[in-house]
Amino acid sequence: MPTQLQEETRINVRVKGPMAAHLQAVIGPQGLYENQSEYIRDLIRHDMAEQEPYDLEAGLLEGYAQLATGNYRKRPMSEIIERAEREIREEDNA
Repeated sequence: MPTQLQEETRINVRVKGPMAAHLQAVIGPQGLYENQSEYIRDLIRHDMAEQEPYDLEAGLLEGYAQLATGNYRKRPMSEIIERAEREIREEDNA
């Protein structure tokens, strides 16, 4: 697993037209994201995930193997969602 750098990079991006309208639609009280930074971080995460398709595939195969052998823990979906949200918040604050 690659090490994470604690380096910070600031970006300033101007968008207009359809891209600006889209940005306004996905951010704020009616949108999926609270702010522009959250949206950009999510876009970067998705891009990074697409760059590592084999890691995802290996994880899925490992999960299927665990299911096949009964090597898993049953948990309510709410617990799984809470854990994922906590990990995302921790990642955003890192």
